[in-house]
Amino acid sequence: EHLGEDEATTAATKTTTTTTTTRTITPTPAARERPGNDKKKPQPAQPSSSSSSSKGFQPSAGLWLTGVVTKWDLQKQFGFLQVKDAPDVFLHRDVLPEELASTRNLQGVEFAFEVTTTDEGKPRANTAKPLLMADGVGGWQLRRVK
Repeated sequence: EHLGEDEATTAATKTTTTTTTTRTITPTPAARERPGNDKKKPQPAQPSSSSSSSKGFQPSAGLWLTGVVTKWDLQKQFGFLQVKDAPDVFLHRDVLPEELASTRNLQGVEFAFEVTTTDEGKPRANTAKPLLMADGVGGWQLRRVK
C-alpha cells in the first residue's frame, strides 16, 4: 500500500513516540534509587585495625623503606641498614641484585628494600635494591651517604 507524505510522517512519529515512551517507562537502576529510599547503599570496605596504624603507613610489598648500610662484615657478607627513627635492619648478600656480586664493601650505600620479620621478631631486609646517583661524567654510581 502506498502512503501519502503526511501519513508516512505520522507513522514515523508514532514509531518514534512508542520507542521513546518505552524507554521512559523502563527506569534505569539509578533512577529507581531516589533520596528517601529505604534501601541502603553498599559502603566501601573499611581497613581493619590490624592493617592500618595510627602512625600512618606500614611497610609492605608495595611500600618500601630506605636505609643506609652502617655496618658491613666483609667476611660474612652481611650488615645492617639504618632507617631513620626505626631499629636497624639485617641485610644479607643473598637479597641483593646480582649486579652487586663484585662489590665487596657496601658501607654507606643507600638502599630501598622490603622489610620482613625474622622468627625472633627482628627486622630483616628482603629484595633490597641500591639507589644510584650520577657520577658527574655521564655515568652512574652507588649512592653513598657519608
